[in-house]
Amino acid sequence: MKALMIFALAACSAATSADEGRTVRGVYTAGFEVSEFTPCGAGTALWLETKGTDVWGDHHPGLNGSVILEVEGDIEQKAEQDEDSLELQQGFGHLGAYETRILVTRIVSSEPLPEGQDGC
Repeated sequence: MKALMIFALAACSAATSADEGRTVRGVYTAGFEVSEFTPCGAGTALWLETKGTDVWGDHHPGLNGSVILEVEGDIEQKAEQDEDSLELQQGFGHLGAYETRILVTRIVSSEPLPEGQDGC
């Protein structure tokens, strides 16, 4: 039992929460092994995950599509690597390529990304 509790604590500490319950507007791009969200005014893309199966509703752009979304969720950073630990801290998303993720609890609104526009 004690070993199970230690494992659960270690799993929970793999990411550090940077900003909880925040509303963010940005561009979401879906594709093969891609679920990328770039907040308006930020140059860094986040890995987007949804909490639950019914979050998307009619808002998902489909495969290889982009849409402007306003979402509510928690933003998490990859945990810092402990120099004494041999455990590798991976990032988020496909192959752990993203340093930060947004865990979406609700999609507030969506709108099409205008033709030729790549940001908001």
